[in-house]
Amino acid sequence: MTLHPMLAALLKHKAGVFLIGLQIALTLAIVCNILFIVGQRVERVWRPTGLVESDLFMVTQTFIGAPGADDQAAVEKLDSMQRTDLAALRGLPDVASATPINTLPLLRSRWGTSVGLQADQQRGATQADTYTGGEQMLQSLGLQLVAGRDFTSTDVRHGAESKITKPPVVIVTKALADRLFPHGDALGKPIYLGVNSVPSMIVGEVARMLTSNPDENDAFAYHAVLIPLRIDAASTAYAVRSHPNRMAAAMREARKTLFRLDPLRIIPPGGRYNPEGIRTFAQIRSWGYALDLFMVQVLSVICVILLVITGVGMAGLTSFWVNQRHK
Repeated sequence: MTLHPMLAALLKHKAGVFLIGLQIALTLAIVCNILFIVGQRVERVWRPTGLVESDLFMVTQTFIGAPGADDQAAVEKLDSMQRTDLAALRGLPDVASATPINTLPLLRSRWGTSVGLQADQQRGATQADTYTGGEQMLQSLGLQLVAGRDFTSTDVRHGAESKITKPPVVIVTKALADRLFPHGDALGKPIYLGVNSVPSMIVGEVARMLTSNPDENDAFAYHAVLIPLRIDAASTAYAVRSHPNRMAAAMREARKTLFRLDPLRIIPPGGRYNPEGIRTFAQIRSWGYALDLFMVQVLSVICVILLVITGVGMAGLTSFWVNQRHK
């Protein structure tokens, strides 16, 4: 089929040409919108978490028959059980460090609070995610300390969840520090978490730490506060860093060791699409971005189908008109 018969056929069917042009314009408009949405999703998926994700896994477990954190004796009992778990995990030959943790980036289990510069603010200056952990928190998560100091053993307290907004010292992300103190003088300054009259002193800054909600917009995506606290509860979580290339062995030994310490506990099987149990951070990443990746795949297929249908329709109709003129 040469170009001249095609042009001649098109000139003889002006209404058809208009409809084809309208179809092309509509297809291109839809495709452009799809590409914009896909680009946003892909950019979100590739956002750095701030963690060293390799050799990092998380253990989530529940003690059966554990006391509630109603009185001091129960709190001490729960803390003793948690410290026993941590000591056993840190003593494994394939484990480099371990810390208690309330949640992790991308886990979709958010512990948020408002952050202000004045006491008892009903509405803080901004919002942030709160991460609790022990003295090995930065080492276990692979966070990069850019200013100030790390937590020490004397900084770490323990208690019920109610203590999460009353820490004496905290470490914040650089994004949050810059938001609260634009002149770069955050170290040693007090901040207030929630509606609180007790200040928390900033003792360090980390380069970045993504919030636990993958859908968070860029304005608050790296607003995080690290708190030196072991939360005493029947359900606990531990972030564990293995030695390089020893994560699989460390995960196997962690499960055996924890059940050896206390068989009356629940550790779900875990997996790529299970947010509980023992799972690698790569599995947590897959869990957190499962909806985004599914949407990218569906929209990409729709985009290809639209382009194919439009192209086939144009070619078929033009070929039909050319054949009519040949006859």
